[in-house]
Amino acid sequence: MFWSLQLRCMERWSLDGLVKHLFRKQLLKDKDVRCSQWDDFELTEDQRRYAATDAYVRLIYYGSTL
Repeated sequence: MFWSLQLRCMERWSLDGLVKHLFRKQLLKDKDVRCSQWDDFELTEDQRRYAATDAYVRLIYYGSTL
């Protein structure tokens, strides 16, 4: 909902879709990682990278809106 309000569009956005729309880039996010066991106490290196990518993209987006 937040992204829809920011972009004045009532579309449902994925993070990859937002990156494509706003920055003309594509996130390379493996479906196997996205659908993996996130409730395990120890995350894999791929899961940590996936989560860090999400956080970094959000940081870049918020920095670009200030």
